[in-house]
Amino acid sequence: MHHDLTQREILTELEPITERCLDNHLHTSKPSRPHDYIP
Repeated sequence: MHHDLTQREILTELEPITERCLDNHLHTSKPSRPHDYIP
């Protein structure tokens, strides 16, 4: 049986994945300072 997901259901499913990805990014990324490279 095919079930169309509502926007709320989609957001509910994606929230923990998005949170995990954002946490990973924030803990592994380095700050970007492009102005340091412009004379």
